[in-house]
Amino acid sequence: MEMQRQEVIYDLLQTERHFVRRLRAMVAAFIVPLRVHASKLWLPGVPTPISRLLDWLEDILNLHMSLLRILKNVSIAWQESGVVNEVASGLLSLIPRLEVHQPYLVRVDEVRGLVVMWVQDQHSQFGEYIRLREDEGLCDGRSLEQCLQLPVQRLNAYLVVFKTPGGDTQATS
Repeated sequence: MEMQRQEVIYDLLQTERHFVRRLRAMVAAFIVPLRVHASKLWLPGVPTPISRLLDWLEDILNLHMSLLRILKNVSIAWQESGVVNEVASGLLSLIPRLEVHQPYLVRVDEVRGLVVMWVQDQHSQFGEYIRLREDEGLCDGRSLEQCLQLPVQRLNAYLVVFKTPGGDTQATS
C-alpha cells in the first residue's frame, strides 16, 4: 500500500510539474502581452470572451501551483523519512478550490471556436496577434486553441491517476 501511495504521489508530482510548466508558458506567450503593464487590466481590443477565459485560466494556474507546492513538500518528507504519512490533509484542503475550473469548463469550447474563427479571419487584429504568437512557437509549439484544452486534459488525467485497481474511480489518500 505504501509503495502504491508513493507511486501515485510521484506520478502526480511529475505530471503536475509538467502541467504547471505548460500553463506558465501559455501565460507568458498569450496572456502577459495582452495586459496593461504590471496590471490585471486587458489592453483595448481583447475580446471579452477570451479575456474572461484567460482570467479563469490564471486562477487555475494559481491553484495548480499550490497543488504542486504541496506535492513537493510531501515528496521532501517522503525522501527524509521513507514514508508518506500525511498526504491527504494537504490535498483535501485544495479540493473545494477545484471549483475554479467550473466557469472555464463551461466556456472553453465556445472560446476555442472563436479562436479558430479569429485566426482564420485575415482582417481580425486579434486573429493576427494569435497567428504571430503561434508562429513564434512559444507554447511548446501548440496553438492557442490547443493550449486552451490543457486544463480539461489535466482534469481527465486525474481520473486515470486516481483509478483504483478494481476499476472504480476514487480519490485515494
